[in-house]
Amino acid sequence: MTFGRRAKLGQRLLLHLFSRPAININKTAQVLNVTYNTANALVKQFVEAEILKEITGFSRNKYFILSDYLALFRE
Repeated sequence: MTFGRRAKLGQRLLLHLFSRPAININKTAQVLNVTYNTANALVKQFVEAEILKEITGFSRNKYFILSDYLALFRE
């Protein structure tokens, strides 16, 4: 991963997502014990790297899923 300073947080988030593959920004901040802005930036990086996918289509209260991981269980 090329997440720079956020690599450790990214690893922690990814490990959490394997047990709970759906998350929002507030829950991300709570799980990682970081500010909302830090969680938002990390989730944005995950979306850009196509690790997470936004599923709600809302401008607020967005939910994200680990879609490729969930697809393994559908096949």
